[in-house]
Amino acid sequence: MTRCLLISGGKGYQGGKEVPLPIVDHGTCEWALQHTRLGMKFRLDNTLICAGGRTNFDTCTGDGGASLVCRTSSAGGTPRYSVYGMVAFGVGCGTQVPAAYVNVAAMYQWITDKFAEENLDVPFYA
Repeated sequence: MTRCLLISGGKGYQGGKEVPLPIVDHGTCEWALQHTRLGMKFRLDNTLICAGGRTNFDTCTGDGGASLVCRTSSAGGTPRYSVYGMVAFGVGCGTQVPAAYVNVAAMYQWITDKFAEENLDVPFYA
């Protein structure tokens, strides 16, 4: 199970917060979200990934757009992290239902195009 961190300056967290979250597979996440007020017709889009689903370890009000970062490697003993997602939505706060995040990898081309429109070099962020 991939463990990640939510990095947020959400409501009530001066100086930010780090919340450890597991990545949740697409099918499990969709099933969990269907068993909320979203209902059985809900479909989780492929541009979203999920994390969390642990009581008291979750996104909440004010966390929208916060980064989901996952450890990808170490360089000389120093951990390196990559942005996997950005908070899209959740159902409730601190429940056992995972939250949905924009899948940064799935949106890579769109991000690259937007950087090009602003004359920013891709290595600036990649």
